Amino acid sequence: MVGSKILVLGATGPSGINVLRELEYRKLPTVVYARTVSKIPTEISQSPYIEVIQGSFFNADEAKLSSAISQCSVIISLLGPNIGSIRGLKPNTYADIYAQFVFPLMRQHGVKRIFAMSTVSVSRPEDKPSIIRWVLAFAVWLVAGMAQKNIYTMQYLFEDQEQSKDIEWTAFRLAFIPGGHDEKSWRKDREGEVFTGYVGDPGYSFVQRRGQLGKWLVDAAVDGAPQWIHRFPAVSRLAGGKKHE
Repeated sequence: MVGSKILVLGATGPSGINVLRELEYRKLPTVVYARTVSKIPTEISQSPYIEVIQGSFFNADEAKLSSAISQCSVIISLLGPNIGSIRGLKPNTYADIYAQFVFPLMRQHGVKRIFAMSTVSVSRPEDKPSIIRWVLAFAVWLVAGMAQKNIYTMQYLFEDQEQSKDIEWTAFRLAFIPGGHDEKSWRKDREGEVFTGYVGDPGYSFVQRRGQLGKWLVDAAVDGAPQWIHRFPAVSRLAGGKKHE
């Protein structure tokens, strides 16, 4: 039987902690699977709505990840390369995490839905021509080419029908994601209107504050966002919309 909780992967970075604050605020039963659980603020890790499971993405910890996935009906994943820490990274490091661990365990436990982080380095046919997007992608390639290769191998995995056809995935694309992860910043930044669509469409802005992203992700996880299954929507603050004060 499929569980009822929300599983968060990659939850110990600033964006992930904003997601956890949003989930805890809404009193939604949540499981966090993380390697370095000490990075999670105490007020979150000790919440009655949050269960923390410490583990990594190696064979030795597969039973722990299986336990986490078995409790959930949807996964929010912020797994991805950190531009500031790419030493030892291989081109398919993160794609392998999905292909070898996450997807097989989702199938085993009947979990269909996952929201996975991507970036606007990935282009889609629906995108409009954009100099800013091109410059961003070129800059990442120049500074952290291995990180960008990981983004592309994740893209290819999601697009591969043999690998992911039975997984209801959405790869949400981000550009700039400013904002803190303390409670004050989260409360301030979660307000405002969000654009979901394609690069260059009216309303797209390249900027998405972390608190706002957390709110969007939890909304999507609760609603299911069926219109974005097997798609790569670009997510940003709505240009011209209400901003945080």
